[in-house]
Amino acid sequence: MSNVLLLDVRNYDEIANVKYNDIDNKYNQILYIPSNEIKYNTEFLNNYFTNYDKIDIICNSGNRSKKVKDKIGRAHV
Repeated sequence: MSNVLLLDVRNYDEIANVKYNDIDNKYNQILYIPSNEIKYNTEFLNNYFTNYDKIDIICNSGNRSKKVKDKIGRAHV
């Protein structure tokens, strides 16, 4: 099993309503950072991401996760 991080970029109110349930144990860690806060955390995230083989990014519709992926620009995201 590879070392996989789930980055949840939904807003706080969306996260409060529905938390991600990793019943399949696919992820080693789940990190919640709303997409509008990513720009303030890029250095932290790039350092943090080095601990993982793959990063999956989720949001409600896929639009924010794509923008975050493009902003971060990691090959294994």
